[in-house]
Order: sequence, then structure tokens, then C-alpha cells
Amino acid sequence: MTVILGAAPLAMQLTTHHLGGDGRPLLFVHGNGMHAHVLEPLASFFPGRECIGIDLRGFGHSECETAESIHWSVHGEDLRATITALDIADADIFAHSMGGGVSMIAELQQSGTLARMVTYEPVAPPPHWASQMDVEGTLRRQRHFDSHESAIERFGSKSPWSEVSPNALRAYVEWGLKPSADGGYELRCDPHHEAMNYRAGLTHDTWDRLHEIAVPTLVMCGGESYAAQRSADIAERLGDGRLHVFEALNHFGPMQNPAEVAAVANNFLD
Repeated sequence: MTVILGAAPLAMQLTTHHLGGDGRPLLFVHGNGMHAHVLEPLASFFPGRECIGIDLRGFGHSECETAESIHWSVHGEDLRATITALDIADADIFAHSMGGGVSMIAELQQSGTLARMVTYEPVAPPPHWASQMDVEGTLRRQRHFDSHESAIERFGSKSPWSEVSPNALRAYVEWGLKPSADGGYELRCDPHHEAMNYRAGLTHDTWDRLHEIAVPTLVMCGGESYAAQRSADIAERLGDGRLHVFEALNHFGPMQNPAEVAAVANNFLD
């Protein structure tokens, strides 16, 4: 489904994807540099829910004006507009990394937007966390590939993608590449856009307002992740937060072991 944001001539398209299942809707919001289908293997473990993935602005098949125009408040507004367009009441959400931060922003923008949140290492950083963002490394990421298989081989040869499930890696590549004008394929999400989103993620005030979020929120994290302590701090600051640690997982936990992550999420959402 395509959601039209704004009015002509500045209207933009945001894309949602049916990720399987039937029943009460469950929204999936991806992390930075990714897209909805990266979470499709995870969504397969929610058969009693209609799983809907959202490509945030500038990611996957959704449009964006320029990377410099992005602020996470815009992503929050987009998420609220999508929920309205889909006519979802009492929206439940599973959100990874940046998607978790965006979901919290949406709830802060309009209380009651969400009914329950399951977040995996949401990005709501305190001020001192800025030095931990590898923006320059993102800008150096390879953009062009000869084929899908060569991209899978490239990404799968090193962390973090070498540690995810084969289905998640293939989904990342097959839905995350587009034909290049020069032949071969290129990333749909340009590394420059991803880097600008990292920087934008450091400019919102969610950390100082976490106590205002009253909806039941499960914060998950990996015991082997750099963000484990930050996630615990976020869960403690939330108005109704709780924490679950997967000792053997890292920041890419939902793609590493979808079944284990989904089991805990389903228990919270039941």
C-alpha cells in the first residue's frame, strides 16, 4: 500500500508491505539503513496478527526529498499518518533501533497513537552518546554490486550481516537493491541518507521525555550489544517500561534469532 504524505506538488509516497498473517494488525518499523522486509522472517512468527511493515521516508521503496531535510520528528509524523491511513485503532508495534526511537517520538507527538510497543534497542540517546555513532564508516559503505548474489556474499562476509539468519540477509539484499543506471545494482538507501539519519537521531529530546510515554513498552536488548546498558536505562526511564535481555544476541537480534525474539514479544502482546 502507498500512503500519500502532504499535498501536490510536494506530496510524497510512503510504502507499506503486508508481511503475512491475519488478525489484529501489528506494525513493524525497521532500523536505520534497512527496510520493512528485513523484519519479514521475524513477522512469520506472529501468525495470529496481520503483520504490516513500513518503509520509513528514504528507505526501501519510500520516497524522500533530500537527506539533509530529515529530522526524526518527520519520521514520527509519517508513522502517525500511516496509522491513520491504514485506519488502525489501538496500534501495536514492533520496532528495531531507529524504528523504536521513531515510534516513541510518534507517541510523544500524540499520546494514544500506540497501544503497546515492543522495541529492540530503541535509539533515544542521552547527549553524551554522540561520539558512539559511526557516521564516517557508513559513508564508506559499498553502494554498487554486480548482482544480488555478489551483494549477499559481500555483506555476509563480515559482521553484522554475517551473524543474521540467511533469510534476513537475503531479504535485506533483494528488497534493498535497485537496478543501477550504470549496470548492476545499487543500494536503495544511499549511505549518505543513512549517515544523515544517524546525525538526525542525535538531535531529538526523547531521552528527556521518556517518562511521558505511558503506554506499556517492552524494551529488548542483546547481552552482547553495545547498546545493552543504554536500553536498560531507557526501560527504567519510561512511564511503563520493562526490560528483556537476550544474553547471546547483539544489536541485530531480531534478524539473528527471529524465533526467540518473537516468542518474548508474543508473550508480552498476548
